[in-house]
Amino acid sequence: MSKVIKTRAHLMAARLQLREHDNLTAKFLKREGNYRSVLGDHWKDKRVTFRAKCRLLQSISFQFPCAANFKKWGWQESEECRLCKALHPNQPAFSECLGHIQGYCKALQKPRIAVHHGIWRDLIRHIGKQSLEEHDDGSLIWTFPTSVSAVKHEEWEMREILVHMGLMTDTQVGRSDTAREITSFHITMGYWDDDDSTDLEVQAFLKVRPDGVGFNLIARVCAFLEFTRPMDSRDGASEQPDWYTGADWSLDWTQDKDLEKNTRYARHLEYIRWVSKRQGTTWTTAQ
Repeated sequence: MSKVIKTRAHLMAARLQLREHDNLTAKFLKREGNYRSVLGDHWKDKRVTFRAKCRLLQSISFQFPCAANFKKWGWQESEECRLCKALHPNQPAFSECLGHIQGYCKALQKPRIAVHHGIWRDLIRHIGKQSLEEHDDGSLIWTFPTSVSAVKHEEWEMREILVHMGLMTDTQVGRSDTAREITSFHITMGYWDDDDSTDLEVQAFLKVRPDGVGFNLIARVCAFLEFTRPMDSRDGASEQPDWYTGADWSLDWTQDKDLEKNTRYARHLEYIRWVSKRQGTTWTTAQ
């Protein structure tokens, strides 16, 4: 069979299979004029390897080679992730679908983090380049100090963010004062009892770091920036082992991730507003 006939057959199969799905990828592909031209430009780009083009086509047409699809097509009996099974041989494994490979497989955590950082580095750099609004004095309204260069970005911990905002001094006295402020905040808000206010708790609070951070120094606005790589919804009980309780599986992945990350940083953003008001500078926050 020639390459042309194979390509036509694959495209026809993809179109037929789209009708069976009602998820974010399917909705994107069904919308007229919604950046499908970008996909076409990507496939025509000679700088993109043939293998990368194939993987993209397989991903958006629900033909990515994984155990879940192999079972659906009758090529194998089990859809379990073999990597998860190797890590936890005595527990039921996740279904090896594209979403699991991209976002949840414990065995692929390190390469997944590397991919995440690479995409975020380019994204934050372009956000900075496109944020061209200026104040009357010609200074940029928004700055993104964690975007260092095209090949490097930084992730600031909470302590570095507070120092940049002038809410903490990076000296022994300043760090001690901040520790007392953090303890006072948590006790005042009812998050900690007096017995919970240990140095370890304070240090853990200060070590939290979002993917990036943006500042409007004139208006005193601090925005935490988080990047989540998109993947398809996790419909189907087969993707959820009974023993796994790390997420709310009734939610779509976007809702679940938003809830998770909003909860992760809510107390830190609240602290910035609280301590800045006490110090007379009054910063507002966003995420």
